[in-house]
Amino acid sequence: MRGQRTASEDRGQHQRTASEDRGQHQRTENSIRGQHERTEDSIRRQRTASEDRGQHERTASEDRGQHERTASEDRGQHQRTEDSIRRQRIASEDRGQHQRTEDSIRGQRTASEDRGQHQRTEDSIRGQRTASEDRGQHQRTEDSMRGQRTASEDRGQHQRTENSIRGQRIASEDRGQHQRTEDNMRGQRTT
Repeated sequence: MRGQRTASEDRGQHQRTASEDRGQHQRTENSIRGQHERTEDSIRRQRTASEDRGQHERTASEDRGQHERTASEDRGQHQRTEDSIRRQRIASEDRGQHQRTEDSIRGQRTASEDRGQHQRTEDSIRGQRTASEDRGQHQRTEDSMRGQRTASEDRGQHQRTENSIRGQRIASEDRGQHQRTEDNMRGQRTT
């Protein structure tokens, strides 16, 4: 009986040992798995931190590059703006100088210069006039000539009117004289 108990105890001991081994093995696997997961998490965090630093450095570098490009573009834009303003100012001064020259030349002209000479001088200064200005000049010339013609016609009409009045007065006086002569002759015949 002691032999049977020993065999039974050995089997029980063996089963307990096997069960404990399985439990130990399971705990070891769980521990290894947990350790592995913690290691992976640590690696992942380190990689993320490293990527973040790299991203931050790239972003900072890109920001610096963008800032330098923007500053360079701003300087270029500022220079172009200054050049444009300078060109506009020079063009404006040239126009002012040209206008003063025209005014000076116009002021030096005498009243005795004829319109043709005046026109040629202005054309040499101003260059080619626009069609609108030419039409305006032509219209003013026509108006001036029409005004002179009208004044001349008015003087002619006035002269004709005066002549007509004078003629009518003479005719009236002649009729009056004729009537008086007839009356006089009739009176003489009567006496």
